[in-house]
Formats: sequence, C-alpha cells, structure tokens
Amino acid sequence: MSGGDTRRGDFKPERRIDPFVLFICLVFAVIFGVWSAVASGIYLKAQRSAAWPQTTAKVTEWELQTRIGSRNQKTYYYHCRYTFRVNGAEYTGEAIKISRFGNKVGHPSERSTMLSERYRVGAECDVWYNPDDPADAVLEPGTATWEELEYAYLSGWVVSVALLVLIAWGVRRKRGWKTMR
Repeated sequence: MSGGDTRRGDFKPERRIDPFVLFICLVFAVIFGVWSAVASGIYLKAQRSAAWPQTTAKVTEWELQTRIGSRNQKTYYYHCRYTFRVNGAEYTGEAIKISRFGNKVGHPSERSTMLSERYRVGAECDVWYNPDDPADAVLEPGTATWEELEYAYLSGWVVSVALLVLIAWGVRRKRGWKTMR
C-alpha cells in the first residue's frame, strides 16, 4: 500500500467541537462566573460586617409576612425597620443580615420566634453599620448562612456538570471515522 492508503484499523477520530455547542458552553461559563462573583461578594461583605462599628438602634417595625409564589408555595419574610444614629445623623435600616435572599426565612421556626422576641417593636438592639456608608447596616453581622452558600455552590456544580456534558456531547457529535476506500 502506498503512503496515502488507509489501512484497516488505522482510524483517527476527528475531534472538533461544534461552534453552537461551544457557544452554549461559553454562555453557561459566563453565567456561572457572574453567579460566583455575586455569591463571593455577598459572602465577603457578610464576613467584613462582623468588624463594622456598632451602635444602638430602636426597632420601629417588625412583622412576619407571607408571600404566595407562582406554584402556591408560601415563603416567609421579615419586614423589619429600625433607626439609629451615627455622628449625629439618623439612619433607617431594614436588613437583619447580609444575604442574597434579603430577610427571607424558609418557614416559621423557633429561630423566627426568638428573632420576633428580640426585635419586637420598641426594642433597643445593637446594629452594625458600614463605616464608609452608615445607611448600610445589619442587626446580625457575620457570615452568610449555610443555606445561602449551599444554594450558590449547588448551582455552581450543576452548571459545571452541564458544561462538561455539553462539551462531551459536542466532541462526540463531531467525531467522524475515516473509512477505507
């Protein structure tokens, strides 16, 4: 056989990724990158809030609210408002903690009862405020809850697996075998 002949068993797969699959993978990668950046920013801000200065606040509004979602699913939120003073200026805050989910609670529990007792209307409590922007304040500083981090990490894993599946599918779809003539 001459140098240009292909022998039986001398097959080489063609490994090219379909441009459409590559585009989809890149879109997922950008979405995951943005999601990770947002989750990391929230986590880092929550960590920094533990070192913020604190002052005393007075709770002016506190209520556990129920919202019905698109699938008739109940979600519970705290409507919270408190006032505090920093360097003679009065500020109003609404955040209980730094969270992607705001003042959302999964469902009423012992913890929500404890929060309702601690932050009842008229109660005085500690508030931690951002020294660069005192209007940015929280009643409970520190790290984000595991539920919030778990949601971000789980989403990241799902998107990563989806990317790998799409890449594998794209390579496999374009795999062609040279035939003997």
